[in-house]
Amino acid sequence: MMEINAFEDFGIKSNGEVFATRKQIEELYQVPTMTLSDNIKKLKHDGLINGTKIRMVAQDGKNREVEVFNLQVAIAAGFRLRS
Repeated sequence: MMEINAFEDFGIKSNGEVFATRKQIEELYQVPTMTLSDNIKKLKHDGLINGTKIRMVAQDGKNREVEVFNLQVAIAAGFRLRS
């Protein structure tokens, strides 16, 4: 049986789970920031997804709080974006 790792080099990995920032999801689906933002807002309003806040070190060296989404949410957002 062949194993496929489509998201092997994608996102942030923690305890075997894959997370993605909004920016990573935008790049994955090649959509503008506002389009993704509107879709995430609707999915949250419908109670279909939740984001998780994490602290990351930004390029300027400062700690920033960033919302990340697990891989299932990234895929759900993609279905919503494409329909």
